[in-house]
Amino acid sequence: MKYLCKKYVVVFILLFSCHQLFAQNYFQQKVDFEIKAKLDTISKLLVADCKIIYTNNSSETLEKIYLHLWWNALSDKKSPYASQKLERSSYDFHFSKSTRMGGYRKLLIAQNNKLLETSIYNYQGKTTPDILVIHLKEPCAPGKKVVIDVEYELEIPYRFSRFGYQDNVYNFTQWYPKPAVYDKNGWHPMPYLDLGEFYYDFGDYKVEIDIPVGLEMASTGVVSNTRLKDDRKSITINASNVTDFAFFISPDFIKEERNIEIDKRTIQLSVYKRKGNQQWDNALDYLERATRFYDDQVGPYPYPQVSIVDGSDNSSGGMEYPMITIIDHMEEEQVLDHLIAHEIGHNWFYAVLSNNERKHAWLDEGLNTYFEEKYNDKFYSDPVYDDLLPPMFVSENSEHDLMALLLIHLQRINRDLPVNTPSQDMDLFNYGAMSYQKMAWSLEYLSSYLGEELFNDCIKSYYNKWKFKHPDPGSIQSVFESVSDKELHWFFEDLLNTTQRFDYVLSPVKKLEQSIKLEVRQKGDLNIPYHISIYDRKDSLIVNHWMKGMDLGESVDLQLDIHPDVIDRISINGAVPFLDINRKNNHYFYNNTLLHRNKSRFNFLFKTTDSRYNSINWFPSVMGNGYDGLMTGLQLTNDIFPSGSFRYYLNLAYGYKSQLPVGIFSLRKDFYPGGKKIRKWQLGIHGKQFSYNEYLDLNLKYRKLVPHIKLFFSNGMRKNQSLEYKFHWLDTEYLEFDEFDITSIRNESSLVHQLNFNADWHKRLSQNQVKLGLEYQEYETIIDQEHYLK
Repeated sequence: MKYLCKKYVVVFILLFSCHQLFAQNYFQQKVDFEIKAKLDTISKLLVADCKIIYTNNSSETLEKIYLHLWWNALSDKKSPYASQKLERSSYDFHFSKSTRMGGYRKLLIAQNNKLLETSIYNYQGKTTPDILVIHLKEPCAPGKKVVIDVEYELEIPYRFSRFGYQDNVYNFTQWYPKPAVYDKNGWHPMPYLDLGEFYYDFGDYKVEIDIPVGLEMASTGVVSNTRLKDDRKSITINASNVTDFAFFISPDFIKEERNIEIDKRTIQLSVYKRKGNQQWDNALDYLERATRFYDDQVGPYPYPQVSIVDGSDNSSGGMEYPMITIIDHMEEEQVLDHLIAHEIGHNWFYAVLSNNERKHAWLDEGLNTYFEEKYNDKFYSDPVYDDLLPPMFVSENSEHDLMALLLIHLQRINRDLPVNTPSQDMDLFNYGAMSYQKMAWSLEYLSSYLGEELFNDCIKSYYNKWKFKHPDPGSIQSVFESVSDKELHWFFEDLLNTTQRFDYVLSPVKKLEQSIKLEVRQKGDLNIPYHISIYDRKDSLIVNHWMKGMDLGESVDLQLDIHPDVIDRISINGAVPFLDINRKNNHYFYNNTLLHRNKSRFNFLFKTTDSRYNSINWFPSVMGNGYDGLMTGLQLTNDIFPSGSFRYYLNLAYGYKSQLPVGIFSLRKDFYPGGKKIRKWQLGIHGKQFSYNEYLDLNLKYRKLVPHIKLFFSNGMRKNQSLEYKFHWLDTEYLEFDEFDITSIRNESSLVHQLNFNADWHKRLSQNQVKLGLEYQEYETIIDQEHYLK
């Protein structure tokens, strides 16, 4: 016993020491800027002098600093930005004229009035124009500062991405040389990318911008002085404790503003809308509502002002910077309100809680999307994008909105990536689905698990502890576990770092006199807590009982003291219908004395999948050929979107000329092994029966059956490979004759074996495809038995 006590004491001391060591490891640098810039609207140039005051709070002496020159990404058609655009099939920059490109035309970097030696950074084996290594003449010791002077000129490009000139608006974002972050993991030099955002240190800014008098400017920070001279004006702006500074200039801006009070804090709200844009008439109200919402839900807004800018006409959405965001034209009021709320929310999740967005996009985008959806639920009755699908195709009282259905579909076809995948390693679909939607949905699930009040306490504690710092996934996990006093490894490690599936199965429910007894089994490999939801005859939730998660193959019996007569439905995760890979086995319904798993529902054309129902989609069939004539009938199919692992299709018809039944059918079952090399394998069969010839009043038929097995490789969205084996069984009717008449109808069968390999992939400017096939058949001729292989 003494040994055990000593052992535990030693372990405790070691753990405590490690905790102290890691706690001391956290530091962050401070980077201040003093910038004077002058805009030349005739030559589309920005001329600037920039003073960078870099404070080294690390324990290491720094001999070099990595400097981001991100406008140079648009100076070179071989830059990482340009390559990513090509990989995403976006060709506007690649085929642009040189006059639409831009970047640093002049760049002088000095320390103590001496020019510094610089070198181009090697990124992934290639030099990149937008990262520069500057070698300090005087190294920066721990606790010391280094001052770097930069004189530069920027050629202003067309706005292919976040910065440049478009639709009479100058977008100045990432417009000055910025040191990469140096933290406990070292330097983080990163090229500018379209898909992939930022990571910068906090600092104080004093910026003086000289522009023509006829232009209106919106920016980060607060204007402290404006001086007029001839036809120009010089505006001085100050911003404290921010990670970035952006400004936007246009002659078309009309400024609307108001001041609001929140807990004795005065916040100035500003809207810079375009002339004649009536869709923005309520933008200032939306801005105030969103600011108050996030201030209440997350934590106090720490800055003196917040602004939104009406951007270009390309409807690409919005982009956030500290205290300011730019939003492109949106005609639908709810969409505009949603975008304003989302982009304003980034003042909390990015501007204040400044995580590495490139590495952990979900840490700001996912949390922000969760609160933006709460905002929408509070002020609107419908999800924001549900009208993208015509109402006739949406299930009534659907358990999921359209964005969730898209995510479910991506998961079911096994093309999803882990949430915690660096953004540069994601395709556009996964970036939106995982970093935004899945993370927001996961947080909703976590909120239900913890309880909304405790979840809110966790969020506010996270905000208060990590504001104006660089949190990472471990930071938020530590806060949530500390505040909730719960182990949340299943959420922050398993759910976010893998694509493991959970598949909880609700076994037949037993009705007792005053209670019910049920069993739940786990058929998946993701151990995650779940809840049992019980609904009454009015489909109102009357019980929501959380259960501990289980490993693959485990099961649990549960008896609930609730009278069976009041129950209409029992569901796993009914209150928050989360990402169970097969929710069809999550339900049981009561119908008087009959117990059944899912209700059946007939849909004309089709409706989105709802796991509570066995959907049978039907629509008329009209076909025709020379032997059967006009054919009419009925087509039947099951779930279409999101697709299920089992699909059937029936087309049953009648030929009016042949007076025979005809049709087509297809059955398909998908299996997902979970490995990286094989995305899925499929068993299936399809067949058909039609007439193919006629003699006098006789119609000759043929029947065809084609079973197959197919392997699908790779789960990349832009790369598809498959290997398929199938054989064609063809049964054909022929007439037997003697010298006088037809004696009988005989059937002849033939088999054709096929092995096919298909590959298609997108590579920059080319779409590539490879098809290889083998075919084998044995057949009889009048003379002999023959075969071929080709």
